[in-house]
Amino acid sequence: MRALTYFRVSLSAPLVLPLLVWGLSHWVWSFASLTGFLLASIVIGGVPYLIVTGALLWFSRKAPFESFARACSFAPLMMVGVFVPCTVVALLAFEGVEGWTFNNFLAVWGIFSLYSIGVGYAYVVLTWSLYFLLRRIGVVTKPHWLDGAGSAEPAGRVNSG
Repeated sequence: MRALTYFRVSLSAPLVLPLLVWGLSHWVWSFASLTGFLLASIVIGGVPYLIVTGALLWFSRKAPFESFARACSFAPLMMVGVFVPCTVVALLAFEGVEGWTFNNFLAVWGIFSLYSIGVGYAYVVLTWSLYFLLRRIGVVTKPHWLDGAGSAEPAGRVNSG
């Protein structure tokens, strides 16, 4: 598997892993707190995550692997920005225009953003750890810029410095 394919597929982990744990908790073991925590991540961040994932996949169409991998590493921070309009819509839907206040917005956005950063970077660490493990055992191929061969400069440019 190519490294770019691995990172594209890994974007599904925050959606698949909670559902997998939930499914297994009914048949194999019961980790109610872990299952609840992971399912809450889908409920809280599902729509914003789909927006960020869609943007990352769109970006990956023409981006080099290193740019896409770097962007994936910053996905939890992107979620914070996407939470702004999502929080406004959610507050207006649940509290209406009369009940909406800026303090409510800051409280909801702040809590969800901190939760998103914590859970998001746990997935980033998991994704990169699994990537290096799979690359080590040969399941994922190493991108050309990591093999040490050639220059990091684009073709046709000469490093004059």
